[in-house]
Amino acid sequence: MKYKIEMYTPPPKRIYGYYVCPFLLGDTLVARCDLKADRTCKVLIVQGVFLEPGQHARRIASELACELREMQSWLELDNTEVNKRGNLTVALSKSVNVRTRPGT
Repeated sequence: MKYKIEMYTPPPKRIYGYYVCPFLLGDTLVARCDLKADRTCKVLIVQGVFLEPGQHARRIASELACELREMQSWLELDNTEVNKRGNLTVALSKSVNVRTRPGT
């Protein structure tokens, strides 16, 4: 994975976003997310999410959704929202919206 911190790149030249976090699953970098915590609205915003080449969206989205829920909890936010930027947004949106009931 080629990684560049794009916060110092002018917005029109950014590929992945302002503050992109690589997602490591096992020992493989499988995706990257541009995340923002909106503390006023208590929402973790996935501004963009991108699958790395050779990875499977359904599997990665499910695992990433779990990690985002953990991050949301750690940051004491109420919700996670996924914007429509990137090639993993549809699968991640479905996984993030799946809720488990307490005790299940």
